[in-house]
Amino acid sequence: MSLWDRVKGMFGSSDKDPEDDDGEAFYLYIECDRCNDLVSVRVNRRNDLSQEFNPSTGAVTSFRYQKGIVDQRCFRPIHVTLTFDSNQREEMRDIAGGRFITREEFRAAQAGNRQSGEMKAEE
Repeated sequence: MSLWDRVKGMFGSSDKDPEDDDGEAFYLYIECDRCNDLVSVRVNRRNDLSQEFNPSTGAVTSFRYQKGIVDQRCFRPIHVTLTFDSNQREEMRDIAGGRFITREEFRAAQAGNRQSGEMKAEE
């Protein structure tokens, strides 16, 4: 057992994936249209969603998430908008300057990048 495994064990680390939706937060996976760089963004339901109200009653009618996301290659903003109902269930998502991808696509691309980086290092 490595030192790192022992340290993780001392803090109660589990095999649970930290990117799993835990009810409090979820992840968006995005690919830039210009440079094809990949970005993952953690969205905290408590802090990142803006409430929208009914003007006459003052009740919360929906939630909105708007963000300008910048990748690390071309630094062009990717504009993301998500809307949610009053129970924070996603209703709509829109993106300009990129496209949404799945977690599986994101991880497969990362694994491919790591392998190509290892091959370059061996050359």
